[in-house]
Amino acid sequence: MVEVFAKPAVSAIIEKVEFGERFVLLQRRQKDNGGETNGLFEIAGGKVREYENIYDALRREVWEETGLKITEISGEDKSQHIDISGAEVISIEPFCIVQNLSGIYSLIMQTFICHADGTLVYSTNETVDIHWESITNLKKILFEKPQELFPMDMLLNFNCIISMRCVRKRKAGTSFQMFPPLSYLFLLFGLPLYFPLCVVVFCRDSCYNSFNNTSFCL
Repeated sequence: MVEVFAKPAVSAIIEKVEFGERFVLLQRRQKDNGGETNGLFEIAGGKVREYENIYDALRREVWEETGLKITEISGEDKSQHIDISGAEVISIEPFCIVQNLSGIYSLIMQTFICHADGTLVYSTNETVDIHWESITNLKKILFEKPQELFPMDMLLNFNCIISMRCVRKRKAGTSFQMFPPLSYLFLLFGLPLYFPLCVVVFCRDSCYNSFNNTSFCL
């Protein structure tokens, strides 16, 4: 039996704030092998090349898919680097790690929160409708039309919103209230049958400075 291994990938939750409102960059998938997932909202990202620095991979993928240049990657300043006798190693601290356990192809996605500058392109050979989506509208998509989001990115954006809300609650000096568990969302709204997907999530909770593991199947 030939072993087939999961592929490492990287993605970016690119944020900006305008007139006091927070936005996240979204795009619609349009990949040659995308199948039923084409047309769904996603965030910029892609596979990491062999021996490619993961931060360089993130910058490359964002540039290729959006035309933007990353100016800041949260956690990159904490990265450690060693080079001993030609063995070069770096440590990374992503915002969230997601693994799909079924689907078109097997990925382990490491996601970072970023800021970027430049002029957006409207479409590329892999994406269309690249645009800034307000957190307010993103919440509506998550709760009212979750089937429009690429499943792996749905989890990432959900945890991003939770993290942002958590920070705002702490600054206001009030107690933190979590959104309804993701499993409730799927029970309420469901996803199309062509998404038989099981996902494992490993996220860093910026509110409690601890780690939170979530696993569920659709």
